[in-house]
Amino acid sequence: MTGLPIAGVPVTDGYTFTVTDHNGDYAFKGNSNARSVYITVPAGYEIPTDGNNHPAYYKNGNFGDTSQKHVNDFQLTPRSSLSDKFTLAVAADIHVSNDSDLSKFSGRSLPDMISTLDSYCTGDYSECITILAGDQMTDNMSMMQPFKNALAGKTVGGRKQTFLHCIGNHDFDAEYFNSYTGSFSDNIARTYVAEKTFVDNFGPTDYSLNIGKAHIVVMNNMKVTGAGSNSVNVTFAFSNPQVEWLKADLDLVENPQDKVVILCVHVPIMGYETYTNFTNVLNELARFHEVHIVSGHAHWLRNHEHSVTAAGGSKIYEHNLQMMGGMWWNTNLSVDGSPAGYGLMKFNGKQLYESVNKTVGADMDYQLRVYDGNATYNSLTGNAGGSSQHLTGSYNWGNNLKGKFIARVWDADADNWTVEFVKDGVSYPMTRLSGQLDQCTFGYSWMFHDCPGGGSEAYKLNSDNYWVIDAPSGDPANETNWKIVATHRPSASRTIVYERNVLQTDFSGFAYGASFPVNK
Repeated sequence: MTGLPIAGVPVTDGYTFTVTDHNGDYAFKGNSNARSVYITVPAGYEIPTDGNNHPAYYKNGNFGDTSQKHVNDFQLTPRSSLSDKFTLAVAADIHVSNDSDLSKFSGRSLPDMISTLDSYCTGDYSECITILAGDQMTDNMSMMQPFKNALAGKTVGGRKQTFLHCIGNHDFDAEYFNSYTGSFSDNIARTYVAEKTFVDNFGPTDYSLNIGKAHIVVMNNMKVTGAGSNSVNVTFAFSNPQVEWLKADLDLVENPQDKVVILCVHVPIMGYETYTNFTNVLNELARFHEVHIVSGHAHWLRNHEHSVTAAGGSKIYEHNLQMMGGMWWNTNLSVDGSPAGYGLMKFNGKQLYESVNKTVGADMDYQLRVYDGNATYNSLTGNAGGSSQHLTGSYNWGNNLKGKFIARVWDADADNWTVEFVKDGVSYPMTRLSGQLDQCTFGYSWMFHDCPGGGSEAYKLNSDNYWVIDAPSGDPANETNWKIVATHRPSASRTIVYERNVLQTDFSGFAYGASFPVNK
């Protein structure tokens, strides 16, 4: 902090924007519904924090009486060095519902993330922004403060690490909603009531910040329609006032065509473009050189190019993340069979440089499994890691996959990945397979855990990130001197190569806390 006034800093109450003048002062008539007054952190300044490293870019209060003058001051600290390069880490769907969940998060997943960032956020990419993309809770609001405490005081590379928050559908407070005695005019009003506990603990649900040549926006894209005894009911939507807020926010960004914008939401935009204002938001973001969306909620791992083109000529790209909580803390798997983990992205100037999906409990290069298309998974399948089987079944790959190597590359897409089979030093292209169910992980989830949190149909998630090739002998188990090579090109200037030379023949690594198989 220099003690000097800072001009041009955007200030909002979530409804209206203004900017500070040359004296660092600001004034505007607030909205009677405002719970927070907050700033958009300029690129040259650190995110303000309190003594526990929690974000302090906002001031909560009772601003309902707009005839009263409310004074809220903010202090900003200049960054020690200015760079257009930084790292973004995002984890979604942690789903803490009790002390046991919190213990697993704070004892394994969170340390994995911090340790990874310590080694990943180095050199030019030492600046790190961390966002938790919704469903920090599983409807139990009494866990919010303990969860917040678990995040306190963390450092990465010797620097304070602040966790920013996006609201998820399980972060709304059904108990508070059900106790509300007033009337509701619409779903906006219902949402306003249900999100109060989140705002009290984590701050505004719609906010933004700048770093380097990036503008980061976090928004709520759900509207509460009602509530049961423990959880709320939601529809997917951005309200019209939210879109107006977003327009005003983006209008304050200078030269957006020379910058990247990153939108973090809980519910994916992909597949839901027809929901209220989803496409309108995409169109607003398209004024930037490059656009990336990071989302959660679906509990599977997939990437998607939207039809809307950004100013720099590339399509808007969405990264939809798996559960960090690993099937409600029962296994190391998300519901689609991808490993529990989180996303890491490095940005260089106005564009993405690198993206990696990091598995909790595994090395950075753990990006794929290789299956034997002849395999069967049943009660005789081994290495369940101490999990107790209580359902029966037999799971096989389809007849079209018999005699084939099946490579599942969980963070892959059709546009930026190539996958090859290498035998005795000779490479052969593999064929991408669409709409495939992971028979191995589904069999484990069903037989050993009864597919918790939604029933078996919620786990029958077909993915497009499989590649196949015939085993030369017709029997993958008998092949020698082979490997699968998956090559990722997240940007024009970055190539990452992953290799795997072992078959996943059993349930090794699937049980919570177990170790994943490594290459020979």
